[in-house]
Amino acid sequence: MATKIPVAAVYVVKYFFEEPAPMGLGHRGYVAATDLDTQRMGASVLPETLTRLISGLLPSSGRTCYWSNDGSGTAFAGRPGVAFDDLLASDGEFSESLSAALTKRVRKAMIVAGPYRSSDHGEAVAMLLEHGIRDAAPQARALIEDGLTLLFPEPSHDGQDWAIHSPVALSGTVRALLAEMAGRDLEAYVIPFQKARAEHKFYFELYDRMLFDDFRVAALV
Repeated sequence: MATKIPVAAVYVVKYFFEEPAPMGLGHRGYVAATDLDTQRMGASVLPETLTRLISGLLPSSGRTCYWSNDGSGTAFAGRPGVAFDDLLASDGEFSESLSAALTKRVRKAMIVAGPYRSSDHGEAVAMLLEHGIRDAAPQARALIEDGLTLLFPEPSHDGQDWAIHSPVALSGTVRALLAEMAGRDLEAYVIPFQKARAEHKFYFELYDRMLFDDFRVAALV
């Protein structure tokens, strides 16, 4: 009997997770993607998929705040360090500004979602925006312990990926969301971080498409 060769998808989206993350930094996730047709890499090269996934992961209550800085002290949200809440439209659906925030390539940016209070959390957020989660781990840990979800852009070859630190494990929710999006043109994977430490494993879709077949998300029929 001849071996059935799977039809190659055009797009691959990957969610790597570490639940829980080291250093008490909640539960960590990382969204990446590849357009195999153009060989472009980065979650932001698939803006609709990225926006749909992230919007399904952000808390449904509280505030969704975004800060970004282009290196000259100008925040695209308006003024440096000023949060804006119009990422959420009045009907509860995410507006186009979420996609803009997720795909805008800037030197420093972050999204904070949940029970954010500027009086309690503003200083810690400012530290994270300036120094990043590696150098401001105590501030990040305090925010996560207060129930906030933190998202940070990570540079990729042709755009940016997004790292997520959440008070709760998200891999199950990610799997359900990706099952709704997966299909003939889009392959989706939810993979433990420890399985993909090497570059050829992180970019497995370019080297060995079957490497993480056990972690492939089945599309909903």
